[in-house]
Amino acid sequence: MLRKPAQKAADDGITLLMNQAPDAMTWDVADAAAPAEGFTLVFGGGLKTDNMRVGRFVGVPGPKLRRHTIWSRLYSWGLFLGAGFLWLLKHRRAKVLIVYSNPPLLPLVALAARWLWGVRYSVIVYDIYPEALATVAGLNQANWLVRLWQMANKVAYARAQMIVTLTSGMADMLNRTCNPSGKQRVRIAIVPVWVDLVRLQPMSKAQNWFAVEHGQVEKLTVMYSGNTGRAHDIRPVLDAAIALRDHRSIHFMIIGMGEGWEVARRVSTERALENITVLPWQPTEVFPYSLASSDVSIVSTRPGTEWVMFPSKTASAMAIGAAIIAITGAQSPIRSLIEQYDCGVWVDCGDFEGLVAALLHYRQNRALLDRHKAASRRAAEEEFSKQRNLARLMALIH
Repeated sequence: MLRKPAQKAADDGITLLMNQAPDAMTWDVADAAAPAEGFTLVFGGGLKTDNMRVGRFVGVPGPKLRRHTIWSRLYSWGLFLGAGFLWLLKHRRAKVLIVYSNPPLLPLVALAARWLWGVRYSVIVYDIYPEALATVAGLNQANWLVRLWQMANKVAYARAQMIVTLTSGMADMLNRTCNPSGKQRVRIAIVPVWVDLVRLQPMSKAQNWFAVEHGQVEKLTVMYSGNTGRAHDIRPVLDAAIALRDHRSIHFMIIGMGEGWEVARRVSTERALENITVLPWQPTEVFPYSLASSDVSIVSTRPGTEWVMFPSKTASAMAIGAAIIAITGAQSPIRSLIEQYDCGVWVDCGDFEGLVAALLHYRQNRALLDRHKAASRRAAEEEFSKQRNLARLMALIH
């Protein structure tokens, strides 16, 4: 039941959490991080309720992340940083703060709170900046802006109680910036993403209303579900759809938002592609059904981004038992995961012909597809358990 939190609750009896793009994992952390006799106050981008308590956390709306262009993204980052600092000023008596790397300069706001009011903070790094921005924008790592940003990160991370990131490659990248001499001045730990394995489960298409409604029961459904920003390369998926337009038994679904999603919508219209369905983000209650409509899930990243990010869509797709086709660099941890569990196919960046061949092979070999789908679910259970990974995170930042 929703209710207003007690106004007289002291700020030192709450945990503060900040994330401009809160997702299901954010709410899991907020709930788990709440003090025994208090709650977590979440400053999140685009929240629709103000100061309403849900269980053990309270959502406070902040400026929404605008993903459409790099300029809208930068503008919304600036708005969130300014509003976030004023929010922290209001709650400066709090003693515990958890910030995410969204927006990327948010750790600097946490650092200011540490210097001004003594707030202890931890940082959860989903994407490593400025390296991610430099990679997609083609900036040299020696660029003065990149170096200045790295220096600022080093100072902010050095004052944090703990830095948590998602993969060993990302931890190595952070260590090169923050601990260049090998001395562990900055504490960096690895906790993989997680999913709710009860909420996201394999589902028969014939029993899935979303698959029935969109005519996917008898199709090989190839899905890209999630953000399609500059770090995600949607072009090979579109090229494969064009190449396979006469194969009526293979259908592509692109669900989400971002620059790549806009490209997909335009290309499908201009080319009159009947084998592509492009849909916006689905409501929370629809998501388990839309995702479970897929036989094959595409995870696509641009070259060089394998060390600075890990698409969480990978875990969700594995949870519903989709075979994974990863279009990534050769050193990607997603490739390693697929090969470890034999739950899909790796395709090199930009190789749409390799993608076409993999999809045709799945269409012709149902036994292989079923084996990869079952292995994908097993991988999710072993690698992305909410119970295990959330507990590990809490042990680190509490």
